[in-house]
Amino acid sequence: MTTAAKAVKAAGMKSLAEVSEITGIGRETLRVWNRDRPRLFGIILSGCIAEKEKRENSAHNNLEKANESN
Repeated sequence: MTTAAKAVKAAGMKSLAEVSEITGIGRETLRVWNRDRPRLFGIILSGCIAEKEKRENSAHNNLEKANESN
């Protein structure tokens, strides 16, 4: 079994801390879920990836709007 940190990075996230920040779930809880509830952990990672993409797209769109205003 892979560690939570390795699973997070393999999924394209920066760190377990980033997943914790997005979800509000403590890193130790995430580690336990990776070990004991891998399906749930995978679903959480999928949601974090979607949230990260949403945030990045929003930031990109805001930058484009600001550039159009100039």
